[in-house]
Amino acid sequence: MNVILINSSDISKIYGIGSYLNYLKDELTTYQNINLIFVDVEIGTKGKVTIKNLGYQYMNIVLTHEDGVDTEASLSKIIFHLIILNTNVVDGIFHINSPMDLELAKVARENGFKVVFTMHIDLSDYVNFYNGKIYYDFFPLVDGSIFITEESRQFAIRKFLIKEENTCVIPNGIKWNVNRKSKLKIKRNLGFGDHDFIVLFVGRLERSKGVFDLVEAFKLFSNNNPNKKLILIGTGKFQEILKITKDSLNNFYFTGFLTKRELSYYYKIADVGVLVSYSEQMSLVVTEMIHNKIPLILSNIRGFNFYKETEVIKVPINKINSIYKVDITKLNDSLKFLYENDYARKKLVDNTLHYKRKTLNNRYTVAQIVKFYEKIQ
Repeated sequence: MNVILINSSDISKIYGIGSYLNYLKDELTTYQNINLIFVDVEIGTKGKVTIKNLGYQYMNIVLTHEDGVDTEASLSKIIFHLIILNTNVVDGIFHINSPMDLELAKVARENGFKVVFTMHIDLSDYVNFYNGKIYYDFFPLVDGSIFITEESRQFAIRKFLIKEENTCVIPNGIKWNVNRKSKLKIKRNLGFGDHDFIVLFVGRLERSKGVFDLVEAFKLFSNNNPNKKLILIGTGKFQEILKITKDSLNNFYFTGFLTKRELSYYYKIADVGVLVSYSEQMSLVVTEMIHNKIPLILSNIRGFNFYKETEVIKVPINKINSIYKVDITKLNDSLKFLYENDYARKKLVDNTLHYKRKTLNNRYTVAQIVKFYEKIQ
């Protein structure tokens, strides 16, 4: 079975789809009955096509507007025919990961491919914020839709009248090798004190991720205690956050982007992980933290309904005059509670162990995706 896996790089950066694709790609290469073609698509200043054999066929397609690409339709036709010309593949699964690939889905389907789409955002939140018109055009072109949560799947079935049998729910999974080095040794090597209490945020430094609210709550929680540290891993509005932390910089630590290997060191030393996004489906960061035995504080959004309140601490998101904001008092109280209660931290970790065994395991996840490919094909 041929599987063409599309990564529209600019979209991946916005929605964090890159991690999902990397986990999927790595596991698909272990299937002998799958011929995987992984395609990175970018818009750049100089057009080129790069092809490599990495145990699978890898293509990097860079197009420019100077190449005569004036519409999404013409762009998509060029991309599709470059893929076919360089791989000699004429049928199979065309797996896309953004509704922005609408025109690409059209071309693939017109040429006999089965189109599979993974919905990476909370669809109901998106449609509430925008008009969602693109999905009315998009879903009729898709042969099969993968949803990360049941809530998002049911919303799509009701709102866009798609056939339930052409959908499935497959939670995100990961493959993670936990860092085996001593926690104390890593803390010292990274410049932290033996008794520092480490709170960890991983993700885009954007308001929608709740990171500004987290910083506000952490300033209350830390009260300039130098042994309380919030590590912010990711890129985004660094300068804006720096301005609001300048009076307590001793409590904040910024890393920028980290590789998976570098990230593993910070997962090892974290005492608590926090992700209080305003909207999310099923965060791969949360999954990674669970695999690294980190107790979690999450927002009480629909996308985190997957996790029970015996497994994570949840804090409310309030909406005032169309503006979302985390309940700062509740977040501060939750940080205090876990800081003062070793047993509670351990209990939360113990209660999430069952996710590691099956549901959030990348091998299990990809096996379900392959079954769905076979059904659609």
